[in-house]
Amino acid sequence: MSRRRTDFSQFGTQRAARGGPFAQSWWGRALVSSMEKIADSGRIARGRGSARAGQVISYRIAPGAVVGEVQGSQIDPFTATFTLRPLDPDTVDVLIDRVRSTPGMLATLASGTVPIELGDLLLPTESGELDFGCTCPDQGWPCKHAAAVVYLTAQRLDTEPLVILTLRGLDLDTLIRSFDSEGRTRSPRPISTTTSGTGSSCRRCRGSNSGPRRTISPRSRCARRCARAGWRSRWWPPRSAN
Repeated sequence: MSRRRTDFSQFGTQRAARGGPFAQSWWGRALVSSMEKIADSGRIARGRGSARAGQVISYRIAPGAVVGEVQGSQIDPFTATFTLRPLDPDTVDVLIDRVRSTPGMLATLASGTVPIELGDLLLPTESGELDFGCTCPDQGWPCKHAAAVVYLTAQRLDTEPLVILTLRGLDLDTLIRSFDSEGRTRSPRPISTTTSGTGSSCRRCRGSNSGPRRTISPRSRCARRCARAGWRSRWWPPRSAN
């Protein structure tokens, strides 16, 4: 009699038992590749199987880490963790400079997409930037439970690429504020709208310094714009047209 395979689909999101790669996006595939380069192939295969079978009951993503509850051979699920080393301040500065110097990159991030041009800064490039842990008795690094958590995290990157920022200890809002702060300190001072001897009204309303005062309807577009700006000068408010 063949052994009946336990169905874990009620515990988590079940994926098809067969099919293509676990992650479809560039970021997801890159994260999987980073793990598979340093992991045991047998545990990797079993981790994929656990993820597809729905054995990951739940997982949560926090700055620098992913913690998952994975059903294993025992009654109680195991707690598996996957961590990425947070970016050091120098690397964060390089990232901000690259975003600042690349037109449209900040808007791309704000729209929820992470440009692949930031991959060399956000993705782990050496094994020391990755770490795995689990409450199971297997001493593998990673064990199949931690590998399953990584696969689901990679799948999450398909729809939420900003997760890679969280895994590196970054927050998009904080990153944008840092960018704004850096931009303000380096941006040129605004050009003053005040002209000597004429007040701060626009040229169309005030005319030239030596010319006669213009006759402009208060209902004109220029007059309404100057009124909203609160401009006052010897040329403003304009006289009503007769």
